[in-house]
Amino acid sequence: MDFNKIQLEGQGCETPNESMAIKKEVSNDHNEMIKNNLHDIVDYATDLLELVDSNSELEEWMESKITVARTYMSDVTHAYMNQIRNQEDQGCEF
Repeated sequence: MDFNKIQLEGQGCETPNESMAIKKEVSNDHNEMIKNNLHDIVDYATDLLELVDSNSELEEWMESKITVARTYMSDVTHAYMNQIRNQEDQGCEF
């Protein structure tokens, strides 16, 4: 019996196995896609910041989309930060 594996499972960490290399490769591709999407979001937000001034009036649907996007980004950021903090508290490695 692998007591390290049991301990890791009890902590909610990943368990070591032969498929970790494949999982890491898939994860790297997925993380690259996430990073590309985040760069696009930054670029679009920067463009809008430059276009919008104190005299600008966006249509209501545009304002609504910006508000929803802000809420989504905030929710994801806080959830991921909490996930990392919890894993660190459990002694998991990244």
